[in-house]
Amino acid sequence: MTGIQVGVKIKNSGNDELNNMIKLEALERYNQEAKPLQVNTVANLFQGRNTFLLAATGFGKSRITEIYLNMLPKDRHRSTLGVVVVLIPLDSLGSNQVDKKVVAGYTAINLTKANFTNEACLDIRDGVYNFVYLSPEMFLDNKTFSNIYFSPKFQSKLALVVVDEAHMIYLWGLVEGGQKNIKTMYCATPGFCSLGGQLLTKNNAPLLLMLATGRPGAIAKIKKNLKLLDTHIDILRSELTRPEIRII
Repeated sequence: MTGIQVGVKIKNSGNDELNNMIKLEALERYNQEAKPLQVNTVANLFQGRNTFLLAATGFGKSRITEIYLNMLPKDRHRSTLGVVVVLIPLDSLGSNQVDKKVVAGYTAINLTKANFTNEACLDIRDGVYNFVYLSPEMFLDNKTFSNIYFSPKFQSKLALVVVDEAHMIYLWGLVEGGQKNIKTMYCATPGFCSLGGQLLTKNNAPLLLMLATGRPGAIAKIKKNLKLLDTHIDILRSELTRPEIRII
């Protein structure tokens, strides 16, 4: 399965040239310079690398997916071709993100039980929405969505898979227990144990995991749950604190 292909100019560019293109895209769109880690993350995705981004709330993680999508090939009408699938822990977060994307000029849907209609499914399959937000439950357990997601037509449009609040992978799928120094790991919700396999069973679109807190133990467990070796994913970090916020 193949999805949206990176343009020839980007594919053939060196690191410095690619970084400069990303900086220019961000400056033109937001009238603001991109942060170095934003640039590095987008560049990593263009190189086809699965990426684990640890950055504090307010860092501007949402811009990363927008810049990446904007720089992918467009149709003859200059419309965005790619689709970004985003897993979210709460439906309310998806609704909030949809509002922001629409204001920014994108098409987006927060797919829930309430709006899961045949029409919505066909629109998703046909690439009507640039951003598709949904819960891990629907991603894993809804057979209709799975049929759409793995269909050749949708996979040909899939540009990026994102897990927002990625520490939830651990909470969704695993529980730590035991007594004294003995700890065992077991699956709390059986379906979630297959989350890693489903996330990685796709076209060549990269996977982006984003979170604002990143204890080393949690990161290791997330990687284990997704069956990701160190060679399969790059971990990029920023300061995970916000110095402007102080408790007095």
